[in-house]
Amino acid sequence: MYCFRSEESREQQRISREIERQLHKDKNAGRKEVKLLLLGTGESGKSTFVKQMRIIHGAGYTDKEKEAFKTLVYQNIFLAMQIMCDALRTLSIELEYPMNQENIELILKIDLEDSIALTPERLNAMHQLWADQGMKMCYERRREFQLSDSSKYYLNNFDRIADPNYLISLQDILRVRVPTTGIVEYPFNLDSTIFRIVDVGGQRSERRKWIHSFESVTSIIFLSALNEYDQVLVENENELFTELYTNLKKEIRKKRWKWIGQILRKSPNCLTRQALIWNPEGQRRRG
Repeated sequence: MYCFRSEESREQQRISREIERQLHKDKNAGRKEVKLLLLGTGESGKSTFVKQMRIIHGAGYTDKEKEAFKTLVYQNIFLAMQIMCDALRTLSIELEYPMNQENIELILKIDLEDSIALTPERLNAMHQLWADQGMKMCYERRREFQLSDSSKYYLNNFDRIADPNYLISLQDILRVRVPTTGIVEYPFNLDSTIFRIVDVGGQRSERRKWIHSFESVTSIIFLSALNEYDQVLVENENELFTELYTNLKKEIRKKRWKWIGQILRKSPNCLTRQALIWNPEGQRRRG
């Protein structure tokens, strides 16, 4: 009887050790996957951050994926010019060449939801408008309206981008602005650890979805664009971006997360120096 119990006891101990080993193995395996929740407002650079991680640490982009970005580049260029055409009127800036008024009408009629065709007529209109000193003045006053940081980059590279044999570069892809809607997840492997980045839309309508993304999160990365320090929100002209960041940090703390720090991101064109010269005290101004 005693021998039977000893044998049974040894077997139970063996099973117990096996279970502990498996639990330890599972625990270590769990440590090899890190879920990072990427938060921030629209235009803070979350999607750009994901693209950079994908290019540097991931598989990058296939030729087919790069080709798909071309249409987005064209949309970004025409959208930038449409925004400046509207701002030209709002700010009562006169064109250097009144004949460019026809080019403005042509550009404003472009439906960005349709396939963007780079017709000779549109290309000529873009060239003439961007060369007009009135449009240059409008761009210099971009702090008074909402314009993507990448606008000048694309417009200055318009000849290259408009070339029929245009080969999109990684820099072109990084600068593409496409608002994130919903929740986008991208995994990549770094030093035997799988990092799973979760990118959540930053517009106000998307921020209510953040609550659904906190489950099983290892860390939160909160991005702020430095050049937005004195800008007001498109959705609320009475609220500064800096005020929004403060409020969002409070909301994150309510989820029982310890606030360690945040990434202050330079935009690709780094407009921070100009913003500081124009508004060193960070006073309210229209986007």
